Amino acid sequence: MELSSRLIKEVAYDPATHVLEVELRLRGHRRYLDVPPGVVVNLITAPSPGWYYTQHIRDAFPRDDGPHPRIAFPWPRARSHRH
Repeated sequence: MELSSRLIKEVAYDPATHVLEVELRLRGHRRYLDVPPGVVVNLITAPSPGWYYTQHIRDAFPRDDGPHPRIAFPWPRARSHRH
C-alpha cells in the first residue's frame, strides 16, 4: 500500500506471519518481524505515518536484513494524509 508520507513510500504486511515491509523514499527497503496487526493499522491511518514509524516501529521490532525478494501482501486501502 502506498502512503502519503515524505519518509515512507509503501508498506506491505502479512497478518499470517506478522511480517511488515516498509519501503522508505530515500533509504530503501526494511523488513520487520513480529509486528502486530494493530500497529500496522495505526501506521497506515496515522496523521503522520513517518512520525509513527520512527516512534513506534523503527527501533521497536526485530529487523530481518537478509536478502529477500520484495513481497506484496494484500492490505485493505485506507485513506492517508500527507504531513
